[in-house]
Amino acid sequence: MNIEDLSLGSHQSVNKYAVDEKVKEWKSLKEACAGFENMFFKEIFQDMLKATPLAEDQEGEEEFAWDRLTDHISEIVTERGGFGFAEHLMKGVASQWNIKDQDAISGEVAKK
Repeated sequence: MNIEDLSLGSHQSVNKYAVDEKVKEWKSLKEACAGFENMFFKEIFQDMLKATPLAEDQEGEEEFAWDRLTDHISEIVTERGGFGFAEHLMKGVASQWNIKDQDAISGEVAKK
């Protein structure tokens, strides 16, 4: 698809400036959804850790180390696509924003 022919819900061609704005919005949405998914996973991993004997009597540096570990694990899981939660959120929001050419916009975001 040619970027100049990209339609964003109105089935009309748009200029490069409008596409750049939609790409920025899409990138911002993608980052927000990934951040939400990361936070979601962190909470899950912290709750899982609390359910183990490892979580007993954690204080100070040890508690901080476990917190950093759950941060790191949630970041890795999110970077590798998680369970698709962020992508599902993006698609839902895109449909609310009436963005029809999500793949084309995603491709433009990947280029930038």
